[in-house]
Amino acid sequence: SCKKDIPSDKIFFGGQIVNPSSTYVTLYKDNKKIDSLTLNYNYRFFKYYDSLESGIYKIEHIPEYKSVFLEKGDSIWARINASSFDESIVFSGRGAAKNNFMMDLFLRFEEENTFLSSKYSSDAKAFSVLIDSLLIEKKNKWIFMDSINQLTPISQKITQAAYIYPYATRKERYALLRGNLRDK
Repeated sequence: SCKKDIPSDKIFFGGQIVNPSSTYVTLYKDNKKIDSLTLNYNYRFFKYYDSLESGIYKIEHIPEYKSVFLEKGDSIWARINASSFDESIVFSGRGAAKNNFMMDLFLRFEEENTFLSSKYSSDAKAFSVLIDSLLIEKKNKWIFMDSINQLTPISQKITQAAYIYPYATRKERYALLRGNLRDK
């Protein structure tokens, strides 16, 4: 289904749940339920949408959920193992690259949180250098991803915000815990 041409005003969204924990997947936008998709006998769900607006949606397979960015013209297939939800989500099809990038960021940020928790005792300059180096690493990954995909301007902004915002938040947290974070 992801190989077919999707009209530019429609969105195809589907997937397969391995080891399902319920019989359906729910799609939300701004915490408002948009649709509930029943899993078929192969634990798959799919639907063409002709009235969804481009934006960030939440897919929920109880008790887990994750964000997905959908745009008109996307044809996205998600594969999820409910036993290891976050670690197993993989997207394919048109529009998958931006979502895979953001999932990879999410998993890397989880790993970094443990590492960074011991770095809040560092002096401001050392902490700032560390955060800046992590930010540059993510920026380089973004530049590479953007160079091989045809992201729309809104996709570029959303995916950039996905790696910039967490580091800005970490600098703010440092400033709250230790005082002003100034580059010296």
